[in-house]
Amino acid sequence: MENFDEVEFITAFADFTLRMVFRRFDEAAIAINCKAGWARSVSLAEIMAEHWREFGYEVEVVHLHHDQPPPGPSDCDD
Repeated sequence: MENFDEVEFITAFADFTLRMVFRRFDEAAIAINCKAGWARSVSLAEIMAEHWREFGYEVEVVHLHHDQPPPGPSDCDD
């Protein structure tokens, strides 16, 4: 097959989209105005990046909205 790599990528991405995203959103915790007043959520970009990291890829998510990573874990992340 001439485009084997492309087909493999599309198949993996479709599997991720249909099977993983909804499960990850169900598991994702959202904290609003917790302790220091931050409004935080797990972004889709972070969820997708973690999926690819599990397969051995080095992935970095750049947060363009405020030019810094989201705040670290807080006291209410128990």
